[in-house]
Amino acid sequence: MDLLAKHNAPPPLDETSLDGPYSIRRAKIPRARRMPPGHEKSRPFDARQRYLSEKTQPIDEQSVPSLLLGLTEALVNAPDAKHDEREQAARPYYEHLLEIGLDRNDIASHVATTLGPAIAIAVITATERDDDGFREGTTDWLAAINPLVEAEGNSPDADNRATVLMMLIPVVPAWLAPLDLDDWARWRAPTPEQMRGLVMEREPSPPFLESTWLITRFTSTYLGDWPEESLKEEWRYLHGELPPPLPGSVMRQRIVSESDIAKELANRAVTSRKKHWLISSGKYTDRAADLLARGRFEEAALVFEALADATGDPAAVNNLGFCLIPLDLDRALYELERAAKLGFSDPAINLANRVLILSIRGRFTAALNLAEKALDLVGGDEMAFLWGYEPDGRFELRSAAKVGEYVIEIALRIVRSIGDIDLIAQWEARGADHGSGTDGD
Repeated sequence: MDLLAKHNAPPPLDETSLDGPYSIRRAKIPRARRMPPGHEKSRPFDARQRYLSEKTQPIDEQSVPSLLLGLTEALVNAPDAKHDEREQAARPYYEHLLEIGLDRNDIASHVATTLGPAIAIAVITATERDDDGFREGTTDWLAAINPLVEAEGNSPDADNRATVLMMLIPVVPAWLAPLDLDDWARWRAPTPEQMRGLVMEREPSPPFLESTWLITRFTSTYLGDWPEESLKEEWRYLHGELPPPLPGSVMRQRIVSESDIAKELANRAVTSRKKHWLISSGKYTDRAADLLARGRFEEAALVFEALADATGDPAAVNNLGFCLIPLDLDRALYELERAAKLGFSDPAINLANRVLILSIRGRFTAALNLAEKALDLVGGDEMAFLWGYEPDGRFELRSAAKVGEYVIEIALRIVRSIGDIDLIAQWEARGADHGSGTDGD
């Protein structure tokens, strides 16, 4: 829509004086930014994959997504490391981001909304850890939050993690954003009095609630996870209404499709979909995945159990079910089915996890039926954290498994175990069509 025309306002004009009383007046019409040729065919943007591929390069050769993830990776590896080690690891990333042209507030919003969930997770799982160093790193946070939990008539124990988490969710980013790098590395906690003030405020002001547009465009893969204001700012930037905040070579490190932005904004306008970005369980997924990779399954499950209890977010319920798979298959299946009924937004991933559980439980017909549904829903090379299951009963976390190939792998294992020649041929053909291998058991 042309807002200028709608409100009968004249377009901005450029005036060039000529000799004598004459001049030329030209309307200045904003034009969309020209995208590099072939960008539509480029690989989908994935900040974490880029970071993993660039992290061994010198810092001054890394892209902005890698620098941002490298900064928070150094700060989040806490409290297992000494704070001065974290500060030394984080400072080169921080200083180079400032050098490139990122504003300090942009960086602070990124740290606050990334380190915040890490601290919240550390606090609600601290009692599960035997590591004295870890518990020492959360002592000041526990000392600050426990009086408030007790004031509400609760005891600060394992049964009140949801209460603690709901207090911490808005508080931690609001507290972290104004601090400096050394305080971030220390995981500096507020005093009990400061914590009370933060909790009583209830509505921390932006930019503490969500990442800024620049941070979002360089770290958040899916437009569905972008705050609406970031989508609108990207739209204005693409149409020349916002000047590039960073050099063109830096902005081109991620190319965002104008049509994709338009579709996402239109979808939100039609569905009136609202999302509380600060409590999105996606912000907690990487930290929980790290716990899972270290074999700390109970702690990872506790994170999403508290989040699900506190928010009712279908994604949190789904992730709880996923974390429970190595611990309790029956409860895991129950939570995954509950997430599906609540409208979890990635049904193919949800189905893939249920296919695994049903196959382990020997419910082969049900597993194959869900596998068919999952393949009908899965999109292209959609990837996710998924569990590999070995015949000896071991579970192994796969960090970037292709959902379609994963489902076909389980289905082939089932049909080969029962020896049904027709089903084997059918699923091998599905595997060939999908581009997955069909060798092995």
